[in-house]
Amino acid sequence: MERIETTIAWSAFCLLAAVVLVAPWCFGAWEAWWFWPFVTVIFAASALFGFQLLLRATQEETHPVSGRRPSTRAGSRRRRSGAPPSGRQKWRLACLLSCGAFLAYAMLRMLSAPVFTDAQRSLLLFLTPFLLGIQVVYGMNSQRRLLLFRILLLNLLLLGLYGILNHIACGSRWVVWRPGYAQYFMGHRASGSYFCPDHYAGLMEITLCMALAVLCGRGSTLRWRIASLLVAAVAVAGVVMSKSRGGGMATLLILAAAWLWGLREYRPRVRWALRGTALACTIIGLLAVSMSGSAYVKRFGSWFRWEQAKTQPFAAALHTVSQAVHSSSRWIMLSGAMEAWTSSPLTGIGPGMHQNIWPHVATSDDGDRAQGIWPTRLNNRNYSYEVHNDWAQLLEEYGLIGLVLAAAVMGILSRTLLLAISRNNDTRESEESSPTASDALPIVLSAWLALIAMAFHSLGDFNLQIPATTWLFAVIVAAGVGNATRRGGVASR
Repeated sequence: MERIETTIAWSAFCLLAAVVLVAPWCFGAWEAWWFWPFVTVIFAASALFGFQLLLRATQEETHPVSGRRPSTRAGSRRRRSGAPPSGRQKWRLACLLSCGAFLAYAMLRMLSAPVFTDAQRSLLLFLTPFLLGIQVVYGMNSQRRLLLFRILLLNLLLLGLYGILNHIACGSRWVVWRPGYAQYFMGHRASGSYFCPDHYAGLMEITLCMALAVLCGRGSTLRWRIASLLVAAVAVAGVVMSKSRGGGMATLLILAAAWLWGLREYRPRVRWALRGTALACTIIGLLAVSMSGSAYVKRFGSWFRWEQAKTQPFAAALHTVSQAVHSSSRWIMLSGAMEAWTSSPLTGIGPGMHQNIWPHVATSDDGDRAQGIWPTRLNNRNYSYEVHNDWAQLLEEYGLIGLVLAAAVMGILSRTLLLAISRNNDTRESEESSPTASDALPIVLSAWLALIAMAFHSLGDFNLQIPATTWLFAVIVAAGVGNATRRGGVASR
């Protein structure tokens, strides 16, 4: 029976790994003909995971004659050590219940949505990451999580290198085997295996989170430190070549978070020496980039019309910047979304309904058809299926209730990961064994950094509407939660 369970567990592992490894190479699985095959594989992996749980429960049942329960090696060790049940399991349960509450609400909203197919896809963008996540948390031991982490890091390195080399070779005119979008390759922006450079930058942000977590880990070997440094360099180069403004700001935030939390397990003298070195290198790099006058730097300024504003008095410059922001495509899309949200603030307009309702509400109210006066904000340009702000779209489609439930999930996940990181730091300082030491802590730290990066970048883009990015993000966070909430310091076998 144990051999059958192991076979099923590895089969589920392979299906899960196939999804998160292959989907980014298939243009992020954005189109329906990519999205649905991967969803099918996720459900197949979930079915195998269900069989795995049933077999595990069968093995742990009490014998009908002797009344004894089969003993596992991990269980025997826990009983011999006399360790009390850990409070970490409570946080794991809190994560599960908060996700379940949001999914239950999302399901109810989907059933009442006007356009079922769009609502179905919206729900699946929440349900499928959850299915992947529970498999990582409950179906894998720490060894399998570590294996998956390393495979993902290698795959992300290849994705980053592909984006860089493809841009050098053909200027990103081709995305894998399909022609790229002219608006991007005409702007000399690398897009990797995604059609949009901003989403390629989002992928590289996750890569940077994983690489920095390994680099900062006190238990990382020299070989892995060198490898992670190279991966981090590729990730930063990918963001720079994508010319993503949100990606650039998210990169700085990731570096700041790694500076703050990633080095806390070192002794104070070493910690501050490393922090000082890292801060100096970052400042030098920023000065070099800002003084280079590169197209990437100019693109940052163009969004605020900085070249025009810097020659004006303060009041006039402020007006210029304000006009630039209000006439930008993102502001127009955001304004339309907020206009739609006001029609149903509590429950939202319905899952996936943004693309259907946006054209009707995107115009400003200062137009007059009878007098032939056009509104200041039009709806015949800057159209997008997404808001380019995941948080705003969540509020628009699911209302305040959905936003609060989603924020609760993020808060509980953050608390779980931060507790594990701080607990590891305490045990490091006391030279005791830590439940998140060695290979486990980089996975927890990478999950925390990825959570910060995606939460921030989602304020100005829709990375979490890209299925492949969402699945990858969910697996990384789940691996961190799994390691952060495991019992004691012994991994289950």
